[in-house]
Amino acid sequence: MAFTNKIFTCLVISTLLYCLPVFAQFIIQNLPNGRYLYCDNPPPNDGVSVVTCFAFEKKLNKIIGYYYPTNVKYATVCVSGIVKNNIINGEAVYLTIPINKGSEVTLASEFQQNQLKNWSNGDSGRLRLARALPGSSTIGGQVIPLVKFRKAELNLRGFKHYRDVIRPIPKSCLDWS
Repeated sequence: MAFTNKIFTCLVISTLLYCLPVFAQFIIQNLPNGRYLYCDNPPPNDGVSVVTCFAFEKKLNKIIGYYYPTNVKYATVCVSGIVKNNIINGEAVYLTIPINKGSEVTLASEFQQNQLKNWSNGDSGRLRLARALPGSSTIGGQVIPLVKFRKAELNLRGFKHYRDVIRPIPKSCLDWS
């Protein structure tokens, strides 16, 4: 649970209360182990507004979670890696839309190089990916095409904590069950 008044922003984690001046920002690296939802703006309830969120689990300096815009059903990227300050470096997996057969090959070819490239224009360069390989995963008995990025960087600077995560977080980006 998070709340703000004119002087402090406070975050309740388990039974502890963390408060910082309003102008301060939480640093992901310094958070205790747990599950969190951080977004660039408050999550909307209207189903129309676009807010980008990262729902994740932190264990020591390891992070795994889902990075997604709130109004797009098939745009979730699983990111896993090591956090330093508010930047996560590691790998990512994107499940492609099953009806767009072959889109994983096209997408992977756009991100084959070693140099990080912005995932989308809409996220202000927060997620950058490289070294892509097309593949597939079986979820609920169905084979789903995917793209695995062997190099990923997610910058959460400016994101704010909104609530603890309710949905399950995967143990690995290849396990979306």
